Amino acid sequence: MSELKKFLKKNSLKIQEIENFYVTTGPGSYTGVRVGLTMVKTFLTLNYNYNVFTINSLKFQTEGAKSAISILDARGNKSYFAIYNETKTIISETVLSNLEIENLLKEHSDLPFFKDYKNLNYCNAFLNLKPFFIKAKKLKDLVPLYIKSFI
Repeated sequence: MSELKKFLKKNSLKIQEIENFYVTTGPGSYTGVRVGLTMVKTFLTLNYNYNVFTINSLKFQTEGAKSAISILDARGNKSYFAIYNETKTIISETVLSNLEIENLLKEHSDLPFFKDYKNLNYCNAFLNLKPFFIKAKKLKDLVPLYIKSFI
C-alpha cells in the first residue's frame, strides 16, 4: 500500500482516477502472489468499475519473446518452468527439479531463456504483453497460480 501511495502522489493521481489494474497471478513467492491479488481483489470489491487484467509470472518474464523458456526459482532445488512458442504454450507452467530443467535446456538449446527476472525490463514486458493479459470478469476469476507442492 505504501508503494501505491507513493506512485499516486508522484503522478498527482487519486485512486478513483485509476481505471485498470494489471497483476501477475504467479507462480512465484507465495506471499508476493497473495499480496498482489489481495490488493486488487480489495479494490475490486470496493469498486466494481475497476478493470483487472492478469497474466502468469512465467509468461510476463519473457517480455513477449515469440519463443522462449521461462524459469523462476522455486527453492528446494526446483524451479517453475514453461516453454512458449508464438502464442502457444509448449510446456505448461509447472515445477521441475533443476536437473530436469538442465536436460530440457539442452533439448531446446535453440530457444532463449529467461530466469529469475534477471535483466527484465518491466515496462517493455508490460507493453509487449499487454494484449495477452486476460480480463477478469468476476472476482472469482482472480485465482493465484500455485503449482508447488508443499507436502
